[in-house]
Amino acid sequence: MLMNHIYKGFSLGVMLIFATAKTQASQVAQPVQPVERDVIEMPMAYQKIARDYGIPPEVFFSVMLTESSKQIALENGRKKLIPWPWTLNVELRSYYFKSKDEAKIALKQFLAADNKRIAVGLGQIYLPSHGHLFQDKTVLLEPGLNLQYAAHLLAENFKWTLDQGKPNWWVAVGRYHTPSRLDLAIPYRESVYKRCERYSSACHRFGSIARN
Repeated sequence: MLMNHIYKGFSLGVMLIFATAKTQASQVAQPVQPVERDVIEMPMAYQKIARDYGIPPEVFFSVMLTESSKQIALENGRKKLIPWPWTLNVELRSYYFKSKDEAKIALKQFLAADNKRIAVGLGQIYLPSHGHLFQDKTVLLEPGLNLQYAAHLLAENFKWTLDQGKPNWWVAVGRYHTPSRLDLAIPYRESVYKRCERYSSACHRFGSIARN
């Protein structure tokens, strides 16, 4: 049922994301370190998918920016930071591809070479944990489907905080990155929170960022 819902929402996500993400990209790049002059704007696709899953859009978009951000040049000389749909992380190295087809070819090659630690797409879906749900792993390079599944994971982690009696979206964000290691979850959620603060004044409304 979950996968049917995800596939149903895929087409809209693709159309809205391509309107923002279609630009030239280098085939291989290191993770981008954003600078102060980067422009950050949240596309409607992220807002819609976040609300469909009951997630504050600022939280969802900030996670996606942290997972797969890429700088693109604007005509006025400034740079814009966006989540890039054809991003792979393989054995802790990030790769950014010009197109879905190039990313698909690379993903198949990485899988054939028996690489174990692979994360895919906008939400960097980690194949060792979630790959068994996708017979064809390359479908995670479809932007809409990837966002739908990422939203599902984030919402499930927030539900965990509810079950603990301490609802907190930032704790859910840390668990999205790693649910079993607090030493990794805390700095991750702090990083996402700082990214959120760069374009929104509402970040504090979604829970405490305190180290606990």
